[in-house]
Amino acid sequence: MAAAGVALLIAFIFMFLLRCLAGCIVWVSLFGTVLFLLGLGLIFLYNAGKLNAIASVATYVGVPSINSQYN
Repeated sequence: MAAAGVALLIAFIFMFLLRCLAGCIVWVSLFGTVLFLLGLGLIFLYNAGKLNAIASVATYVGVPSINSQYN
């Protein structure tokens, strides 16, 4: 019986927090989706060799670059 009461209390707290934080959850989800897609696009451009100027800078800091000779 106590477990049912605790579950009911947690459910009410959860619903209250969802009501108060719904806007924040939506905005964080939107920004996260945009940042994820931008990052994925940059990774694809880098792997395609379209970012040659950035690739030379990246190898200077130790990030391996693409060498079309071995592809």
